[in-house]
Amino acid sequence: MIEVDSVDRVIDLIVERLREGSRIWTFGCGGQLLGAMHFAAELSGKYEQYEDPFPCVCLGTNVGELSAIINDFGWDVTFERLILANVKKGDVVVGFTVSGEGEYYRRAARAALTQECVFVNVVGKVGHLFPWGMEIVIDREDTPGIQEEQLRVIHRICGGVKKGLEAEFAARL
Repeated sequence: MIEVDSVDRVIDLIVERLREGSRIWTFGCGGQLLGAMHFAAELSGKYEQYEDPFPCVCLGTNVGELSAIINDFGWDVTFERLILANVKKGDVVVGFTVSGEGEYYRRAARAALTQECVFVNVVGKVGHLFPWGMEIVIDREDTPGIQEEQLRVIHRICGGVKKGLEAEFAARL
């Protein structure tokens, strides 16, 4: 795996932002939406063993919101609108994509930056590299391989965030 920004750097950023009271938001399309949902479930639910939940929300899982936005504005603005409606300054938005070439994805990334958030692009080697935000580049060109590696990245981030906040958990016991 090629890491333009190391996974450890992303972990450190997420831990720092969670300590400051920020939220983590995630999104993707198709198989990457499932990865984004998995990421949010691990952080807001339970990763390995019980701990306090982290504020992590997956955008795009509310079918009513999606259908209304797509009906009124079209697909390309879906995540952009959800980010503008929900995400606040200082939050972290993590996008999962194979290529990053979709207009919906570029608009979502720009919306996150407009909201003064950190945007983390988790993308395959064939993907569009963004000149802003942070990137974790998967050194694969095949969609199944990229998705498998993204799952490894998700688990590495969740484990690192949990470890980074262990002292806070221990203090609450």
